Amino acid sequence: MMNEEKLRKHIRKILLEEREYRKGDVVVSGARGRPSKLTMEAGALAQSNPKQLMKNLNVSSSQRGNLDGLSSLLKQALTGTEAMKRAFGTTKLVQSKNDLKGVQVAQGELKLGTAAKFLNYSLVGAIKAGIISPEEVIQVKVLSGTGLVVYLSKTKSWESR
Repeated sequence: MMNEEKLRKHIRKILLEEREYRKGDVVVSGARGRPSKLTMEAGALAQSNPKQLMKNLNVSSSQRGNLDGLSSLLKQALTGTEAMKRAFGTTKLVQSKNDLKGVQVAQGELKLGTAAKFLNYSLVGAIKAGIISPEEVIQVKVLSGTGLVVYLSKTKSWESR
């Protein structure tokens, strides 16, 4: 018999497999709960005025759509203001057990779910503002207790390919 967590993972896997993601989509996994008011405002700004969101984050230069460009974009966005420096931890390049490469973002003052959603909106804003044109789907994954990982892949999971 499956416990509730295993059942949730199984259902998520089925639902994710049915959705076909395209290059330039941003997908968040592992974030639960309702977004905060500030996070929802960032989401609205990412849709309505993405260039202003990038200006607010002090992101100014365009980036290549590969992992190096994604890493550079994240460093700019997460260190451009004092609030973002506190909200998120440091970044570093990492590799999964199945050879996916990504950028790990250590946990800062934000809860991981909120951080993942805020990062999602920031990445959507960067794409809409023309700062980055990703070569693949951007995945944002909550890593329980350690932070987030952001990677480029059509694969649905950081853990398994």
